[in-house]
Parts: sequence; structure tokens; C-alpha cells
Amino acid sequence: MSNENDFFSELIQSQQTFSPLAIDVIGHSIICPCCLELVDDLEFRRRHTYYANEEANLIVACAECQRADADYWADMWLDYWSGVR
Repeated sequence: MSNENDFFSELIQSQQTFSPLAIDVIGHSIICPCCLELVDDLEFRRRHTYYANEEANLIVACAECQRADADYWADMWLDYWSGVR
């Protein structure tokens, strides 16, 4: 489990800021910054987060990494809301 948490911790840290260069490569074969695989579906997407810095609420990743990120944040919000109620 710690390896999974380490992966997501690194994913979150790597996505806190993103390069404007990523905008130029969206839609082309490029290495995904999360899984480091060559992909054709790199996109900006809104994350399930609510940081004050809007750039931190975006992820640039392939579809598979975006699904993993969405699942991770869904679990985090589930844990959060289960503790609040």
C-alpha cells in the first residue's frame, strides 16, 4: 500500500505545476509525465480537487493516469466525507 501511496504522492507533486510547453504537445505522441509511457492521448483535465491555485486543480496525463488520479481523489473524498459526518 505504501508503494501505491508513494506513486500518488509523486503524481500529485509532479502535477502541482505544469509547463506551458505541454499545451503545444497535446494531441501528439508524447511521454506521459505520470507513467512515462509514450501515448497519443495526453490532455489537460480538471482534477477532483479544490486548491486555491487553479493550476494545481489540473492534470496533464494520459487517459489511464487520469482515471487512476480520479479514482484516487474519489477515495480521498470518500474518506474525508466519512470522517466529517
